[in-house]
Amino acid sequence: MASAALADPFAWVGQTIDGKFRVEAVVGEGGFGIVYRALHLGLGEPVAVKCLKIPSSLAPDERERFQQSFLEEGRLLRKLSRATPAVVQALDVGAAVAPNGVWAPYLVLEWLHGETLEAFLARRNEGNQGGLPLADAVRLLEPAALALAAAHDEGIAHRDIKPANLFLSDANLVGGPAAHTPLSTLTMKVLDFGIAKVIADNASITRAMEQTGNAPSMFTPFYGAPEQFNRRFGATGPWTDVYALALVLVELCTGKSALVGDDVTQLYIATTDASIRPTPRTHGLRTSHAVEAVFQKALAIEPRGRYTSARLFWDALREALAAPIEADAPGETAPPIDADIRDPLTTSPQITEARTAKPASSRRSLFAAIGALTFVTAAVAASVVIKNRGEVEPTPTASRMGLELGHVELPSSTADMILVPAGSFTMGHAKEGKTEKPAHSVTISKPFYLDRTEVTAEDYARCVAAGKCARSSVHGAGVDEAEATKFAPYCTEADPAKARHPINCIDHGQASKLCAFLGKRLPTEAEWEYAARGKDERRFPWGEEPVACTFGNFARAAGQCTGREKGTMPVGSFPDHASPFGALDMAGNVWEWVADGFDPGAYTKGERKDPLVTTGAKGVIRGGSWDFASSAAKTTTRYAFDRATGHVSTGVRCAKNAE
Repeated sequence: MASAALADPFAWVGQTIDGKFRVEAVVGEGGFGIVYRALHLGLGEPVAVKCLKIPSSLAPDERERFQQSFLEEGRLLRKLSRATPAVVQALDVGAAVAPNGVWAPYLVLEWLHGETLEAFLARRNEGNQGGLPLADAVRLLEPAALALAAAHDEGIAHRDIKPANLFLSDANLVGGPAAHTPLSTLTMKVLDFGIAKVIADNASITRAMEQTGNAPSMFTPFYGAPEQFNRRFGATGPWTDVYALALVLVELCTGKSALVGDDVTQLYIATTDASIRPTPRTHGLRTSHAVEAVFQKALAIEPRGRYTSARLFWDALREALAAPIEADAPGETAPPIDADIRDPLTTSPQITEARTAKPASSRRSLFAAIGALTFVTAAVAASVVIKNRGEVEPTPTASRMGLELGHVELPSSTADMILVPAGSFTMGHAKEGKTEKPAHSVTISKPFYLDRTEVTAEDYARCVAAGKCARSSVHGAGVDEAEATKFAPYCTEADPAKARHPINCIDHGQASKLCAFLGKRLPTEAEWEYAARGKDERRFPWGEEPVACTFGNFARAAGQCTGREKGTMPVGSFPDHASPFGALDMAGNVWEWVADGFDPGAYTKGERKDPLVTTGAKGVIRGGSWDFASSAAKTTTRYAFDRATGHVSTGVRCAKNAE
């Protein structure tokens, strides 16, 4: 069998996992996991089981945190795969001690027959068939685009879209070669949503992997967006998927990689070169001006210049396809494709679930891109070099390349939130402002999730459109019409260019309604400070290092932070200066509303457990902002603010119970 040569490090073959899945063979191996073919004993159907290789050095509490995050991630994938069959279907999630004595988290997925889009393209290139006409390529890729659109609607991004993670599944295929399989029987599915998040969020696992030489790779450079190569372009998100989807579509049309380069440095240059964008015309294809404009936007260097979701990109592209190609359009028209491919693509492929079939021995009958296991697109600060096309590995010499590779966060069931474990910490400070005294011990008895970044203007606009939030504005006690008009240009909701900036100009009630709309809540003041400060009593979220322009967005004296405009900045602009648990922008950008009312004597009540002040005409905002000095951004700074007032510096990040 094709899988006979693959090692079985867990010794699962021939054994049964949790009494439900009888393991038959190893079918794939990656740097961080093993894929098995197994039989679901209850249903009598073949399934794929992914087992993660977790370092044995993890402490019990670290393993417990990881397991909880892993289960949350599995539930998210289940929810997403039920919403659209164009995402590989998740059937179960759990953890078990393998026969070799190793603890192994596992994910059970539907068994697919077919091949990856990467293998499909390779076959066409071997046969000198070239690329597909754009309209046909769009129809072939559409199920994946719509699956991403559904994920983006939920605030979930993939962040590693590439041909190896797109699977052409054939419900009728049981084995053998599929070189002549009509595309009418195929449906495209998106692979590898989810698993990476729990590894990326667990610093102890990442460090342990690095020590064993298995540091997680961040992304696939041939399909990398600028923000994945370099932090200065901003945070990753759905717009990162838009960029990769456009690159895949160009490759489908040309049969060649849209980004050209022999190593990471060259690919970084290619993805950030403003003079040459990797559009179809750049690769010699003849398209209409309307289509070229759509690709130019989808492949914009700055994330804020791109479509913010796959749905917006795809809708614009389908509309542009209706436009005729102008006489002055440069490039060449793609040649007709083979008859066996043309006919099935006269209509969009139907998205159907793979039919039950007996396990096949063919290597091409494996689940979801064997050899393209993308368990991680995790956050590491190491460069990578390319071994084979689309495959990356850490290298000890990469640091000499001088690349600043960006921090990549993957989606979770709580939409890009960090997990803050239960614990005790010192709240307040003995030597700071009078409302911060005395320092006292506080216990957070339950773990919780907190938004990794401040909630964006884009998210607030969704709440307004749904009728759940009122429009933001400068308003409240003491704010007259002149002041409201003067500061209105700094409010982010009304400015499309600031969709990825934090929402501001909202009062406490608006902040609370926004969090409720997102299925979350306001954090308590104690939760906020714990997430910002951790247990080491640090002065700033990043530690004790004095504030600099590269640490956050604060008010600054003339001549400082040159080139930075007055006002808010996109969320996640300072990824190197996260809090102990991984939250960004907890110092500067906008003040953040918390659930508590302001009680000047709250800290005098001694040791507390899960404190919450429910009274008071004024509320509390935390973290400082762009129009306050950096001294206000200390982790202990409290600012009393009228609950009914919203101004240019008042925003929010939300929390959610983890249990």
